[in-house]
Parts: sequence; C-alpha cells; structure tokens
Amino acid sequence: MLDAVLFKLGVPKDYGEDYEGLRLVFEVRLYNQGQGDIFIWDIDGEVFVSGDKSPRRVYLGRARSLTSLEIKQKTEAPTSVYLYLDLRHEDLEVIERLRDGGKPRFEIKLSILLTICLQNHPDSSWMFIGPCGQLQSRYLTRYTVVVRDLRGNSPIEVDRDTWLDVLSKLGFKYVRVIEVPAITGVANEHAKAAIEYLDRAWVLMSANYEEALNATRKALEELKSYAKDLGFIDEKGRSTSQRYTVPVLIVN
Repeated sequence: MLDAVLFKLGVPKDYGEDYEGLRLVFEVRLYNQGQGDIFIWDIDGEVFVSGDKSPRRVYLGRARSLTSLEIKQKTEAPTSVYLYLDLRHEDLEVIERLRDGGKPRFEIKLSILLTICLQNHPDSSWMFIGPCGQLQSRYLTRYTVVVRDLRGNSPIEVDRDTWLDVLSKLGFKYVRVIEVPAITGVANEHAKAAIEYLDRAWVLMSANYEEALNATRKALEELKSYAKDLGFIDEKGRSTSQRYTVPVLIVN
C-alpha cells in the first residue's frame, strides 16, 4: 500500500529550523500504491544503526514525524515526510564505534497510523470508521513499512562524506584523518598518558562535555608524541608511514 524511500539524511538547519540539540532528520518519500486516498495521522519508527565493517546492530531510538498529511491514490509525485531522531552524545559515540571510519548503516521501520477509503472490506485488523463517498467506507489501521534507499536496499548505507557533513553541522567543526601507531607492547609514557586521558574523556562525556573535549585534545597530543617516539612522525610533524590510518573527530 505504501512504499517508503529515504531521500536525504540531514539536520534541522538543512530545513531552515533552529534547534540547539543533537537531532537527525530523515527525509522520507512515501508512495501510495493502494486503491484509495490515505490520510496519515501519526508516524514514528524504530531506528537501528550498524556499520559497513561489522554486522553488529544497535537500537538508537524512535524517530517521529510532527505533521499529519494526505496522500492521494496512486499519486505519481511522492509525498515527503520529515522524521526527527533526537540523540545524545553517547549515541554519536556508538555510531562512530560501529562505523569505525567507514560508512554508517541505518535501519528504519515505520509504524503509520492512517485512515483510507475503500470499496471492499479489508481484513479484521482494519477498524471501520464510517461511510466515505459513494459505495466506499473509511477504515483505520496501523501500517508498518521498512524504509529503503533509492535502489530498494535496507539497511540504508550512508556514504562517508554525507555522514561527516552531518557531524560537522551537529557541532563537530573539523574532521581530518591522521596517522597514529597501534598501541602495543612498545608503550611509553606518552601512550599511557593518552589512554588515561581517553578514559577520563569517556567518564566525563555525559557529566562535563567541555572537560571531556579537553581530555580528548590532550590524548591526541600524547598520541602525536608517541608516534614521534616510534618514528612514525618526523620532527616537522610529517608522517613517515601509511600503515595506521584512523579518522579522528576534533570538536571545536
């Protein structure tokens, strides 16, 4: 009856909205393939995230639409609906761990409360509301549909550039790729200090975000010193190896 396709992933400011928190906007286009006009009263959906490097799947929350809408029968042009998903900083951490420098994948299953005018009585899960025009009746039901990408795939894989642009608009101003050596048994005081700062950042993330950022910056400096000690960075700060490339988000 309804097909749902993700057209764009963005943030409120992409749509002229002023919002201070962490919020994703899924612009979904709905296609009415049914026999009658549909009026949608409420839409929400479960959102799961995974990465292109791992099959692990994590529940992020429920995305909701804030407006009702009507979709005419077999309309050629799709109807856009905006689904809002509020996030915490911890949720962004989860996404970053799962994608691990690659591409995030989102799985969205919509639950749509709708009424529709039909001539024939559907199954028992549809509630009769009343007459609707000539020889038709209005029915109420809750319809579920999985959101797919433009090629018909689910989960929906978001390309890396799009996701980094979303992160930037959420407050992660600078994104760059740096090279650091893997911390192994050849650890020195810089490596140990970096780990301590990162542990401190995890603890402070939900309590004191500014101090968490400071701890993260200090950890980055210690990692640079550690890389220099092992010969992966020269005295001018230039990399001497391509073996350990990881994405690092720097929040400013």
